[in-house]
Amino acid sequence: MKVSKLRFTNPVLHTFKFDINESFILSYEDRPSRVIKKPTYTTSISYKDINSETAFVLLSINIGNKTAEMPFECIIKIGAEFSWDSTSTKEEIDTFKSISAPAHLMSYARPIIAMITSMSPFPTYQLPFINFTEH
Repeated sequence: MKVSKLRFTNPVLHTFKFDINESFILSYEDRPSRVIKKPTYTTSISYKDINSETAFVLLSINIGNKTAEMPFECIIKIGAEFSWDSTSTKEEIDTFKSISAPAHLMSYARPIIAMITSMSPFPTYQLPFINFTEH
């Protein structure tokens, strides 16, 4: 095994928002046997090149929404500075920024989301693994 050319700083929680959907709770209390739909999620990746060997990568994750069918809405943005050595090719750098960095950031976001949702009146939300190679 080789050590990766990719290095990173400690991830920073940029944004976190968690809102319980009150209208969902009211309808849920009226019919406790109602099945809770698993919230859907979307992700997006942005980055800002700092220099030829460093970029700040920000992963945004939106879970659920405020419609009557979803129990909550959660928005999290987490980022870190990633760097690579001067021998990295353009293809490697593109892969670092679009696949490796967001996958790494996802591993930091996942337990935050699970912890917060475990404190809600709904089942803990486990963010699934995401294949960043399929855009």
